[in-house]
Amino acid sequence: PGNNIDDDSNGYIDDINGWNFVNNNGMPYADLHGTHVAGIIGAEGNNSTGISGVTWDTNLMSLDVLGANDLASDSDIIDAIYYAADNGAEVINMSIGRLIPYSSLSDYRLREPAEYAEYYEALKYATDKGSTVIISAGNEDADVGIHLPLPAAFSSEIDGVISVAAVANTGDISSYSNYGSLVTIAAPGGDDNGNDGSAIISTAPNSSYEELQGTSMASPVVAGAAALIKAV
Repeated sequence: PGNNIDDDSNGYIDDINGWNFVNNNGMPYADLHGTHVAGIIGAEGNNSTGISGVTWDTNLMSLDVLGANDLASDSDIIDAIYYAADNGAEVINMSIGRLIPYSSLSDYRLREPAEYAEYYEALKYATDKGSTVIISAGNEDADVGIHLPLPAAFSSEIDGVISVAAVANTGDISSYSNYGSLVTIAAPGGDDNGNDGSAIISTAPNSSYEELQGTSMASPVVAGAAALIKAV
């Protein structure tokens, strides 16, 4: 680390923790969203400190695509998928996405054939290399049979890609969560909009803890479970 040399010849210099695709360097960005997601997956347990992740004994690869403005480009997301697959990620969590109203994957394939192909090929590449890809279904309270969540909708086309909706502490679908038959599975994501509000507590920057809600919080629950299954 720190010698400014691509020692492992993977095309990235000093990427000992992963890669920041926004700033094009190996320095992770201390983001609340990503840190919270990481804690849900793998925060150490049984240590009388903070919270416990779903799986305690795991290695986490930090792949930053959002940056300080919380916006991501499709090219950075796709590059991160290839990076994760090529550098040994057995599970890839993607708490990220956007919604295209009144659209479907077939519509998307016709309107944006190159972009569709880039996503499809990257996700298929990852699953073919043995990665399980977990993607949040989105927080627009939308029926995914009518509106298109990207890249989560690829779970309907590629084995090994799983899309995740959120449920509240009541067991009901969270008020914000996208839903529908194209979603693979649901997991706890919190819902603090009701009288019996709930949220997910996890790690935050500066050695702190925060409550957040979203399918972004449900997706890493499934990713952690997938890691446990692969470990067994």
